[in-house]
Amino acid sequence: MDIHKPKAWHGSRELAKEIATIVVGVLIALAAEQAVDWLRWRYEIGEARHALGREITYNIKALQIMDGQSNCLVSRMDTLAAWASGTGPRPAGPILMPLLYSLQTSTWDVTNAGQVILHFPLESKLAYATLFSRFANEREAINDERAAWAQVIALANQPKPDSEELRRLREAIGLARVWESRRSSNSRNMIRTGSPLAVDGPGPLTASLYNGYLTPCAPVAEHAR
Repeated sequence: MDIHKPKAWHGSRELAKEIATIVVGVLIALAAEQAVDWLRWRYEIGEARHALGREITYNIKALQIMDGQSNCLVSRMDTLAAWASGTGPRPAGPILMPLLYSLQTSTWDVTNAGQVILHFPLESKLAYATLFSRFANEREAINDERAAWAQVIALANQPKPDSEELRRLREAIGLARVWESRRSSNSRNMIRTGSPLAVDGPGPLTASLYNGYLTPCAPVAEHAR
């Protein structure tokens, strides 16, 4: 068996050449790894933006539908308040719940809990965080409005409400007014700031909801579906 002794470097130039070769190889490997990571995160960011945009679109469409019934709801509350205070006739027919959607934030919650949000540009990250914080706040207002309307419906649909029930009805109508005003005023800002971040997607299934449970402010065209 022939055993070859390792060859000694012939001078510092050859040593430098060998070291440079190793360094270049390491740098190429690191650069390739960085390129793969960059492509992966670029794809992840694109997917996250698309999913967030569709969730924003759903919320904007829900807000627009709710805003579209605001004038009708205010008129409805005026009629109920006049009856409850003894200055107007009792409204005909049952009092029904208006369409009050719960805004979605699940996609943002998932995105914000993972690592992909760390790779968003700071300006984009702040824009999404601000918008979804407002969505969450608006969702609370909608829940309070829904609770107020539940009281209105329970009291207004009594066959013969007494004076105490009418007093509570006036109080519930006042709460419904407060939350309706807060929701509608906030929604205009969210629609304006959220539209540039939206991606075309579905909104609430209004037609099926109307068919299953007619609201006092559902458009006539929707009733016919």
